[in-house]
Parts: sequence; structure tokens; C-alpha cells
Amino acid sequence: MIDGEHFHELLTPIGQDALRLVSALKVTDATLLTVLQKMRREFAPELATAAVQMVLLRQKAAVKFSRAESMYFTREGLEQSTSETIAMYRALRFRDYPLVGDFGCGIGGDTIGLSHFTQVIAVDSDSVRLAMAEQNAIVYEHRDRCDFRSVDLLQFLPEVSAAFIDPGRRDGNKRHRDAELYHPPLSVVQSWRERIPAIGLKLSPAVPTTQIEELDGEIEFISLRGELKECVAWFGPLGTVKRRATLLPGPHTFVSDEHEPLVEMSETLEYLYDPDSAITRSGLLSHLAQEMGAFRIDHRERYLTSEHLISTPFATAIHVEHAMRHHGNDLRAWLREHDIGSVELRYDTAKIQPETLMKSLKLSGSERRVLVLATISGEPWGIVGRVIG
Repeated sequence: MIDGEHFHELLTPIGQDALRLVSALKVTDATLLTVLQKMRREFAPELATAAVQMVLLRQKAAVKFSRAESMYFTREGLEQSTSETIAMYRALRFRDYPLVGDFGCGIGGDTIGLSHFTQVIAVDSDSVRLAMAEQNAIVYEHRDRCDFRSVDLLQFLPEVSAAFIDPGRRDGNKRHRDAELYHPPLSVVQSWRERIPAIGLKLSPAVPTTQIEELDGEIEFISLRGELKECVAWFGPLGTVKRRATLLPGPHTFVSDEHEPLVEMSETLEYLYDPDSAITRSGLLSHLAQEMGAFRIDHRERYLTSEHLISTPFATAIHVEHAMRHHGNDLRAWLREHDIGSVELRYDTAKIQPETLMKSLKLSGSERRVLVLATISGEPWGIVGRVIG
């Protein structure tokens, strides 16, 4: 655990020497103890431990930040931070506002993104994370565009022309889905709209659908490299449509203001499509099907199907080789007959135990396929195919 005292010691000349030495030793989880022992012969034990922890965090942060090797993190601060790709994408919405608040800035991921386009007041109640955010702004050479403040937003709301708000969503190890349990709660953020009409509010991607349906702004779900990362509510002039699904690093974005269209159902055809989670969570699945000219296989399932291949960035296309009512013995026999030794299992509503199913298939062939388990008209089906592209 890196506390304020140890963090500030890392900023001193001797702390910088410790960080450089750990980096040169190329510490990994496997070499951790050996490196710690060597470091403690050169530096005070607490400083040695802090330097090793920081370098390990920097290594993990490399998937989020292009300059991670020089940045500062706490473990939780890194876990909760916005990746550079998402922060830069979101920050574009604020480019016309002269002064933007980053409320709940953490270690500064969004502050860095926003500071590419505008001046930023970065606020956090955690003094260590706020100090790290300042150092990270220095790393990105944007310190002069940022004003860092330790403020309780419930007591004092800075004057800004727009704001991005990232509420605390945890109590200890517990993560909250209910936005009224955030810090600050959703209702409080809503009340701030009288003073700051242009607000972007970061929500958990698992926020209850009933809560987002009650909001009068734009709702955007964002995925990064196929993994659903977050939901953002855009209020006032920042919102432009009702629903948006965005896939990064594209960016590819799919929007709609229309009510959900009626889409025909069909048996599984030549091609099956597995939509990105941003599409399904944003309620745009039927809209996508309509635009593609595809069918749904069941109103409870996310999968789409078509006779001819349709290119789209919003779904993975699977060339269907076989579709059958799923009875264990028949499925196992077909897979063995076609020399399939491993499968990538995908399912939505099917009630299965993946490990139990995989053991029961007892596969030993040389080929690999995708196995989609779906419930169609109340019956369990197994659909086997190859991912295209």
C-alpha cells in the first residue's frame, strides 16, 4: 500500500534513484522477492517496497496509458482509472468549453484527456490520488492547463462551464450498481445541472436499466477492444441522441433516437452475428438488425443471423457449419466426427455450467470452433462455426 508519505518520498532524488534501479532490475511477480531483497540492501525498507510496488503498477498500467512508465498510481486508483483511449475519445465533447471540471479525478486519467482540449479544474477528496494526478499531468506536459483542488463537492462546487463527473462506486471491496449509492449519488448530480447544464456522468456498465431509462440525457455505452467498460450519461448540450454504442479504438459509433423496431425472427441461417456488448446494453440490438437487414434468432437472445455475409464493426460474424437442438450426445458426436478438439463457448440465456459442459464433451481433435448455445423457441440449440476475420 503506497501512502502519502511513501509517495512523496518517491518524488525525491533518492526516490527517483530507487525507481530507476527497480526498472533496471526488470521486476516481475516471479522475481519480486529477489528484487525486494536487493533493493533493501540499497535503500530503506519502506522506500524499497514503495518503489517496487510502483514499478509493478506501472507495468500493469501500460495497457491503459502510453506514458505509464513515468506515471504514479495506487492499486485502486489504477483499477478505477479511465484508459487513455477512452479519456481522449470522451474529452472531445468538451473541446468547446473554456473551463471544465473533472470531479472525482482519481489519478488523473480523464484530467489528462480533457487537458488536451481545454483548461481543467481537477477535484478529488483523496489527497494522495490528487497529488498523483498532478504528477501525471506533468508527465503528459499539461500541468499548466490544470488546477488541482482537494474539495468536498457536497460542500463546494467549483464554477466551471462544463463538468465530467466520475463518482466513487465502491465501499471497501463492494462495488455499487445502484447509482444512488455512488459518492456523490445520482440525484445530487442531477441537482447540479441547474448550475452546470453541460455534464457528463460516468456510470457503471452494470447500472440498472430502470435507472438509465429515467434519465433525460444521452446514454452511451463504451467498449474497448471488445470489453464493455462504462456507461456515460450526457446531459444538456453534451447529449445529442437518446442512445449510443461506441466501440474503441475505432471509433465506431451506432446511434438511434427511434423506438425499438420490430425485427423478424428466423431459424439460424448461413451466418450468425454476436453483437458487441455496447450494442446490447444500449438497447440498440434491434436497431442494428434492422440496419443490417438481419434477423434475430429469438427475442431473448442477442444473436442475429443472415443468409449472406454482412460486414459490420458492431458484431462478430460466425460462418455457421452446423446447428442442432442441443442434446449432449448428439453434439459431442458431431464435434468428434469433425475432428474438433476445442471450442470457444458463447452463450447468453442458456443455463449451463461451462466447466461441466466442457468436461462432458471430452474433445480430442485438432480443429477449433466457436460453439454458441442458445435458447430458440424454448428449446436449447447448439450452433457450431468459425469466426470470420
